[in-house]
Amino acid sequence: MTAPGTRPDGRPETAFVLLIDFRAAASGPDAVGPASVDEQTLEERQRSASAARTSAGTQGGTSISGWRILNFGRLLVVDDAADFAEHAEAYRCLLQAPTFGRMLCAVVGAPAEPPYLDVPKSVDTARVPVLWVGDPCGVGWRVGWSTTTRLAFSDADPDGTKTVANLIESLTAIEMFDQTAGAIDGLPERTGAVAVLPWVGWPHADEHEPQPGDEQDDAQAEPHDDLAPDDPRPGGTRMRRWAIAVLLSLTCAVVTLTVVLAVEVSRLSVGYVAADIAGGVLMLALLANASRMPPINHARPVLVPAVSGPPTQPEQLTARASGSPTPVSRYVLDHAAWMMGATAADESFRQLTSPEQLVMLGAESVLVRFAPASARRLLDPAADRDYVAWTTSGDQVGVIRLAPLKTGLVRPRGA
Repeated sequence: MTAPGTRPDGRPETAFVLLIDFRAAASGPDAVGPASVDEQTLEERQRSASAARTSAGTQGGTSISGWRILNFGRLLVVDDAADFAEHAEAYRCLLQAPTFGRMLCAVVGAPAEPPYLDVPKSVDTARVPVLWVGDPCGVGWRVGWSTTTRLAFSDADPDGTKTVANLIESLTAIEMFDQTAGAIDGLPERTGAVAVLPWVGWPHADEHEPQPGDEQDDAQAEPHDDLAPDDPRPGGTRMRRWAIAVLLSLTCAVVTLTVVLAVEVSRLSVGYVAADIAGGVLMLALLANASRMPPINHARPVLVPAVSGPPTQPEQLTARASGSPTPVSRYVLDHAAWMMGATAADESFRQLTSPEQLVMLGAESVLVRFAPASARRLLDPAADRDYVAWTTSGDQVGVIRLAPLKTGLVRPRGA
């Protein structure tokens, strides 16, 4: 894969994932009729996407005298699994377009001739990774088994439409696109059947939240940031210093007043004054020691929940994302941390495959974790050194599991 370009200031140029939706039920600006595709379609869609971003006020790209250079080297194509191979000519045109870079295919639904998943021959020849959602509702599944008795249900998403929409949205983040495509490339047949954990939304980062590419040097950042300057809670550094100053003033006042009163009532004695001064000195020593203690940081709660599964009862407690006044609930923190540490064997995964399609899946699997870059300081320790796609767009925290299809079940067809 070609390395991304750089701006004159040394920062990477702005890159986007272009989405094309070939599904029969697709609608909106990303929907494209496969029969209408030719070798000019890709460039036309790229320019259209650029114009849409400009009209929406999106900033980015390398700009010289009003010109911008946007990198559309990533192409995400969504299709119906049953019609995937039938759209072979459309894929050939996209792959041979002069502005083509890299493609990731996401196909949804049952294949035309199970247990085989037919893919366009051009897609197979170009070694394009394919992500397969066999059933948007899915099942509970133990890796390596060919059957299950655990079915998935949701009143909020009865047909799995939201699940697929969230998955597609996550793949339009360049970091998630790259990580997922790379993971599928390492699977047999370069095809992965996807499973998901119950994702959670991360609060939008405040405008002051450091982002990748900011001039701030993350390596020099303090590992325990203070709370926001206007935070009135006792855990704030400013609040603690104010309290210490008040106590120091009161101690000095008490010592002085005691000495003055002793003189006034003619009870002054060396022993009395010495004891009084010793008490004051002891209080000053205690305050000095307290001033050197690290601040109580409420923004660093214990992230990993004690239970093996996801938290189920949201709490009203809140913490603050490091370096930002954006509130993050304890439930979101614990849920996100649990996902960052989940294993492929976790039975909370919902395998987006129907019961009869389970015989198509192999026993190996890989995980792709993702979260907004604004959550990195809080969630990175919970990831236990596993790679996480820290996304610069979107607000979803999640994990997908990719299981390969058994050898011989992916059949190249058509052009």
